[in-house]
Amino acid sequence: MRKNSIHPAAEAGTSGHGKAALPPSFPLFGQRPGTFEKYHDAILACSAISYIGLTVSGIAREFGLSPAGLNNQLRRHFPEVIQEREALRRRLGIADGNFRGATPTSINQYARAVHLLQTTDVTVLEAARRCKVSYSGLREHILYYHKRIAEARQLARAAAAAEPFRYGKKTGNNQRHLPRAETVKRYAPALEMLQTTAIPLSQICTLCGIRCGAFRSYLYKWHPDDLLRRRATPDLSDEAPVALQR
Repeated sequence: MRKNSIHPAAEAGTSGHGKAALPPSFPLFGQRPGTFEKYHDAILACSAISYIGLTVSGIAREFGLSPAGLNNQLRRHFPEVIQEREALRRRLGIADGNFRGATPTSINQYARAVHLLQTTDVTVLEAARRCKVSYSGLREHILYYHKRIAEARQLARAAAAAEPFRYGKKTGNNQRHLPRAETVKRYAPALEMLQTTAIPLSQICTLCGIRCGAFRSYLYKWHPDDLLRRRATPDLSDEAPVALQR
């Protein structure tokens, strides 16, 4: 058994129902196996009644760990452990009176970004840029105090990764697959002519000085509806047949 280890069934935890609030015997999502092994016994101690007299920092020092590291593991993966042990320490009259949780200042600071993440599909980085807040600070705030948002976004990424690849749709890394800005700029005049005039595609490419094959490929990937409308126009004889998979 590891040094200072606690047997999982040795004692009841801090739960008000008399059951041990024990961490699982396997790493959680986003937790490396090495990190799980490193903090497992200390997290177990935070859930044990025999360690209720120590603060989380005291437990970390008891197990030779970083207090900040143990606190981060608890906030991210086991926030209920912090809430239960603080409630019990208050009932026993041994609470240190220190505030724990999101401060009113941080709540106000990240409120707009949190609302943006709840109501749109923007990334955390984009939300931080729009709201002019720290990306790392916003990311930690979401992981620690808005776990439902983080879990919902993880599920959305997993669903996107399982779907067949489609242009313009979100992928498993939560990024939308879109053409590069310079590509959009290069083909913008030709696209506008295609959408607003009846000039044949080959003539549009000549007028705009672009390669017809490359422009067709661009349309096929990013603007298939425009190609479908062109295909339905009977008087454009130079248009090659376009087979689109929708």
